[in-house]
Amino acid sequence: MSNSNRRVPMGALLPIALLAVAGCPSKTGDIDLSVAFTGGGSPADVSRVTAQVLTQDGHPLSPPVTMDLSQSAGRWQGLLESVPTGQKLLRAEAFAANGSRLYHGEALVDVAGGRTLFVFLQLQWDGASQNHAPFISSVVVSSISVDFGKFLSLSATVGDPDPEDVPRLQYSWTASAGTFVDPTNRLSVTWQAPPGPQPLVVTFTFRVTDPAGLSAVISIDIGVQTGISDATAVAVANSWPRIDRIASSSSVASIGALVELTSSASDADGDAVHFRWSSVDCPGTFLAAADRPDTEFQLGALAVGGSCSLGLEVDDTRGGTDQARVVLSAGPPGTAALPIVDSASNGGTQGFTGRPVELTLQAHDPLDPNGALTFDWETVGAVVDGVQSQGGRSTLTVHVTPCGGPASAVVHVARAGSGATVSFRFEIVTCAPSCKELKAGTPTLGDGTYQLDPDGAVTGSLAPVTVFCDMTTDGGGWTFVAYHAASTSGAQIFSVPTGTYLPSRAEGSTYSLGNLLFFQDTEMMISVDHADPAAASRGHSLVFFRYPAEHENFNLGPAPCTSIRPFDYRTALSGAYLTSQEWACTGSTWVPRDRDGRDLVKFGGPGVFLGNGVLPAGTAPGWGHSAWVYVR
Repeated sequence: MSNSNRRVPMGALLPIALLAVAGCPSKTGDIDLSVAFTGGGSPADVSRVTAQVLTQDGHPLSPPVTMDLSQSAGRWQGLLESVPTGQKLLRAEAFAANGSRLYHGEALVDVAGGRTLFVFLQLQWDGASQNHAPFISSVVVSSISVDFGKFLSLSATVGDPDPEDVPRLQYSWTASAGTFVDPTNRLSVTWQAPPGPQPLVVTFTFRVTDPAGLSAVISIDIGVQTGISDATAVAVANSWPRIDRIASSSSVASIGALVELTSSASDADGDAVHFRWSSVDCPGTFLAAADRPDTEFQLGALAVGGSCSLGLEVDDTRGGTDQARVVLSAGPPGTAALPIVDSASNGGTQGFTGRPVELTLQAHDPLDPNGALTFDWETVGAVVDGVQSQGGRSTLTVHVTPCGGPASAVVHVARAGSGATVSFRFEIVTCAPSCKELKAGTPTLGDGTYQLDPDGAVTGSLAPVTVFCDMTTDGGGWTFVAYHAASTSGAQIFSVPTGTYLPSRAEGSTYSLGNLLFFQDTEMMISVDHADPAAASRGHSLVFFRYPAEHENFNLGPAPCTSIRPFDYRTALSGAYLTSQEWACTGSTWVPRDRDGRDLVKFGGPGVFLGNGVLPAGTAPGWGHSAWVYVR
């Protein structure tokens, strides 16, 4: 086992055969290259394939090493001679007769002196890595509320970054109630509300899908006899994120092949972009975290001649998404294979609990299922307690300092007596994302200040913060996120950091963490006039809300409200929740109401409004209250 930070070459190509050449040591070697083409495009249109060897950083060699491959029996191949030793970048490109590039690929190779390196390179179709999801430019609805049995008109405008996909886009409208008068596969439709008798909120969903199966979707809520005539629909413009680049390393797509995946994305509004890689229909395992811009995938058993896709989706946590895919194709039969990672587990334990973390990896050798494998672990930011390895299974036990910085472990799995090695990376969560996770991990924790890392320890993320956790009220796990002063108007305390956050919960000027988008909260507790919820309960100024994760009205703003989806509420420290679908929002106020249409609380200002839905009968409601906001 090693604790060094040595870099293991990732994405190495197979099969790679090193043939010893007799004689004195040489400073150059040869590369015998054969190429094939991934699914997509038309390999028959290829008229020229070029290859060149570059430095590891992609710069030309001096003198240059380039050549045109020759075609024989349907295969393109060639011998690049006198290549300087060491790690080099091998790049190949395929062109049509008119000079347009059809396929490309590259990989890092290690050239040994006096030897010939045999490389089989799968070239990716240029179109495969450029396909993006379509987008929805706008949706127009004739009204946000409608009477029983009445009609609404809905229409959408769409586009696609790939112009050739536009004529082949498919559309679909659905509704949670009511009836569409027109076919639902059109951009414009007419819908008839149900006949009643109960008021309801109907959710409309519009989806546009391109020929590759990538799609964009948007949902809109409409009230049917919900008594929301005094509500104002406020449109919040949101620029969707864009995948600027997605690529995979050219790799032999045989069993055990390694595929490096790289990407970048941006958001015109400056919203944080979240990444999610998926295997789509590729057998195999991600060898590194799949929620990062760059990761690595090990291909499982893909039938010869078959192809599959790996997908990337990015979102801005405000409903905006983009998708793209890359295509892999199976390599030739009989190629050498790496050890296969079957499963990996952290035992369900997170590092922030302070308890030991067990990291377990199960693998096998496809060439000898009963053969022995070797496991070499290395760690960063973690203290090793022990390693146990037997057959195809190895477990590393470590412990970390809670919120002590990033921590990870990499295990290198090798076939005994060979250089066939695959590496798997474990990310160890050292800092809890919320008080709820802290409470779940250690139920005995009491009220107090703790460090959290709501958006995770990824590149470009926010630093951990010290917050107050209410570990007592209604089972605990509440994160104190904001204080709204009695004199403040128009504060955006949910999604915008305000002032200087104080874990002491002191009064004064308004302040907030402003990162509810990261918490994945489903409950909110608003304690009016008192920082202590128990005191607020005694004063009849406490209200709880329960809602789906990422509900717009409980994550953005708070004002204006952008949804009329139902929510649950209660005004006691414990007990059952009641359901309401009553909102009375304007462009500057956030007003959830109880099921009888009475205001619970209002944000807008000055201060917070305490309504009849919370106060006992005979008590006058009014503005000018202060409030402490908790979520879990």
